[in-house]
Amino acid sequence: MKQISAGTGNTSPTLPARPERALDPARRRSPVGPLRAAVAQSAPEIESGFGTIIGEAPVMRSLFEAVAQVADCDATVLLIGETGTGKEMIAREIHERSARRNRRLVKLNCAALPSELVESELFGYEKGAFTGAISQSL
Repeated sequence: MKQISAGTGNTSPTLPARPERALDPARRRSPVGPLRAAVAQSAPEIESGFGTIIGEAPVMRSLFEAVAQVADCDATVLLIGETGTGKEMIAREIHERSARRNRRLVKLNCAALPSELVESELFGYEKGAFTGAISQSL
């Protein structure tokens, strides 16, 4: 019987290799099927969803209300927050609920722009405003 190390070259315990288990079709079945069924069964109970975002906490409910209010306005929206907090998901929800939903959604990572270009990228510029501005851009 072969031994396979469970560690990374150290003296950790070893596990016996069992290739017959890897080839057994019953063991290869994915647990995803039953999980999907359980989620589908509980989905009608989830009433706190908001498009692709779900949440029941009071802060999430107030966020959903703010998204609905902003979506009704014809205004530019600036979302700020830490990396990974869902800013792009919120932007998509606002866009999908707005009158602009049939138009293009423009996402801009301001952190990737040099500070000198942020204003012109967000608000456009006039011809001659800076070197290289050969025409108006809005």
